[in-house]
Amino acid sequence: MTPLTACKLAALIYEDWDACKAEAALLGFDGFEYWDHADTQAMLVYNKAEAALVFRGTEARKARWRDLVSNFGYPVVWAGEGRVHSGYLHHFNRIRDDALRAAMATPSCPHVVGHSMGGCLATLFAAWASITPARLWTFGAPKALDLKATAAIHCPISRYVNNRDFAPHWPPVPGLIHPARAIEIDSGGWPGPVTRHGAGRYLAALERLRPPRSPRRSLRRSQGSAYLDP
Repeated sequence: MTPLTACKLAALIYEDWDACKAEAALLGFDGFEYWDHADTQAMLVYNKAEAALVFRGTEARKARWRDLVSNFGYPVVWAGEGRVHSGYLHHFNRIRDDALRAAMATPSCPHVVGHSMGGCLATLFAAWASITPARLWTFGAPKALDLKATAAIHCPISRYVNNRDFAPHWPPVPGLIHPARAIEIDSGGWPGPVTRHGAGRYLAALERLRPPRSPRRSLRRSQGSAYLDP
């Protein structure tokens, strides 16, 4: 899985489920499953070659106030090693069993993906699950675990941080850390901390890193989906 495909999936989960399924198919995934438990959502997409378990992040645009409140928390004991952020754990506990059951049934160990709070849930999954994900991909994720919990993650980690995004510095709670060094990217655009955090800005930053396409390939892409990665 490429970084751009992972980021597209992390952005896609903010859409309604019909759009998610249609766009995932354009990305080459013919299997689709999702869960919607109160204010916690996740989806699994897969084909014969690979799978991805994707968690939704904070959705302020739809006034999901519980999402915003969940960003305030403190380290607590949980089902895994060490301690984790209580607000993110609240969401994770709602969906972890369904996600693990589905992930274990896929042809290959899934990549685990998330943007913002979704990256925190993906990180908790990688630290807790009885399977080892193919890779953990996070985009603009806050800190969610302590050192002991982080040590339980045994898969490769790709943690992307857009320049001037405030979220990776959150929360200002002693003891909580990131599971890996940041891969720094820059979307450009207005440098406000909130404007640099959106999933679309992470897509823009990764698009800037792509080599130029030939005119013919650019034309083909312009006629397809915004999420298509030819």
